[in-house]
Amino acid sequence: MPRVVMVTMLIISAFFFAVAIGGYTAGGCQLSGNILYSIVDTSNPLGLAPLGFSANRGAVVMSYLFMQMHISMAFSTLMMPPFYMAERLILGMHENAPIVRFDPDADLAHINEDFELQEKQSYVNASTPLSNRQVSTCSLLDKSEGRISHLRAAIELPEEITEEQLRAPYLGAKNKLRYITLRLCVILILVIIAVAAQDKFLDLEDFTGSTAHTVNCMIMPILIYLRIFWRKMSVLDKGVSMVVMVVCGCAGFYVMIHAAKELFSPLDDDTPFPYCDAEYQEVPYYVRNNTN
Repeated sequence: MPRVVMVTMLIISAFFFAVAIGGYTAGGCQLSGNILYSIVDTSNPLGLAPLGFSANRGAVVMSYLFMQMHISMAFSTLMMPPFYMAERLILGMHENAPIVRFDPDADLAHINEDFELQEKQSYVNASTPLSNRQVSTCSLLDKSEGRISHLRAAIELPEEITEEQLRAPYLGAKNKLRYITLRLCVILILVIIAVAAQDKFLDLEDFTGSTAHTVNCMIMPILIYLRIFWRKMSVLDKGVSMVVMVVCGCAGFYVMIHAAKELFSPLDDDTPFPYCDAEYQEVPYYVRNNTN
């Protein structure tokens, strides 16, 4: 699995670099944060693009169609965890079985047995537990301090989940009405936010990415991995993981501050190309001069 993740991320990064380098080579500092906004004027789609050229209409339509397809697939994927969490927190669905803390007095009879099982690595690796007893490879120290979490328990004590178990919380007319209403409310809130911030959509996008996505998609997965496999990881893996978390955290914090300023306390500055030198901030230069 780590190899699959690494190869996937490298391929995605290569595509991102290709788009970024190609766009910057063509548009320079006048390029928008979203290339789609640079190839067509959204307020006048049939007029000149913001960079002063007229793009091929077929290419523009295909670009927006592909982006719509990407958004549809990404939205349906990204919204599943929030839907699941909202159903659990608000509706009380998807409850986990309680994790019972290890009691050395009550479980004294099993301590010696656990020590013997830890010495027999082949037995543990073969996953052949004793009758009516599940073998756990987590240390007795973790158990004694009550540090085994739901995630650790799911890894150490796996149970096969059937399709019937997955569908069970959604059965019944009452349950269907509840979770459908909740999901529609979540989508409605997102639509209201998007419409209210449509003039600052790129800043909203940057703010969301630098906060929620940075924490949930970059920092937290690595942190959870470190928490569970700390004793099995090499020093190099630990160091690289920490560096990635620090770099992502600093970059996300910087973008969050910048996007928050543009969202909540914007300056009265209508400069079309604020990232360029003074002589290139008002009039399209790069693409227009190259194409004309």
